[in-house]
Amino acid sequence: LLEPKFRYITVFHYIADLDKEQMANEITDILMHLGKVKLLDYNVTEKYLNCWVVCDDKVCRMFKLFDYTQGVIEV
Repeated sequence: LLEPKFRYITVFHYIADLDKEQMANEITDILMHLGKVKLLDYNVTEKYLNCWVVCDDKVCRMFKLFDYTQGVIEV
């Protein structure tokens, strides 16, 4: 979950055996903690979710949720 202008990033590690609904609930809780969720817009072609949230500073910010598998290096 990324919003570069706000300097915000949260990385979720999804384990395929776990409950997808639980992960969705965790993401929803974090978005609601950031502010009032205005719109969730999924891009099917690019496979990312734009999450429009009005934060405490009353600015509507776009947080992007996307697959970051290539950015994770397991050692």
